Amino acid sequence: QPGVTAHATLGVCLYPKPSLQQGEHIAHEFIGVENEDDDIVREILSTCAYCVMDGMSVQPFSCWANLLPLYMPKSKLKHVFFLPAYLWGDKLLMSNFENITVFYLLVCPLSDKEADFVSKFHDNSVGIKNLIEKMEKKKAYIFDFNREPIFFSIYINHCHNTVPLSLVYNLELYI
Repeated sequence: QPGVTAHATLGVCLYPKPSLQQGEHIAHEFIGVENEDDDIVREILSTCAYCVMDGMSVQPFSCWANLLPLYMPKSKLKHVFFLPAYLWGDKLLMSNFENITVFYLLVCPLSDKEADFVSKFHDNSVGIKNLIEKMEKKKAYIFDFNREPIFFSIYINHCHNTVPLSLVYNLELYI
């Protein structure tokens, strides 16, 4: 897509984790997509890389909470969600090197409400598929770090307390 740049890590796969199969290991590399004018994704990818090198666990369809406020304090997008790198078809889903299988993960920003929506499903892959469908209807891209969240809360004043309407009536609203 014109005006969009992809960035990726190189070397995170040198920190593999043992697989369920004896003698096999699993590793990851991260990919982020941003507008050419932006310069935030490289920092986010490097933080993801350092977290894995420091022992943090990651896998497809997992979410790391509250990583984005480090770089985007005013953004409503606070969490990163890791998707298989589906934007490139089967070419970047995984690679095998000797006894290491490397999975390429697309780093996607999520708001609190979007993360809650995904977690309501027993299987995060089903939740994210539903979220992506809702985003596509609104012409929003899940990998866009500058987008507005598609879900929102309506606040009401209830006995001098501001309460999210979505908590009172358990509503799911999206723009």
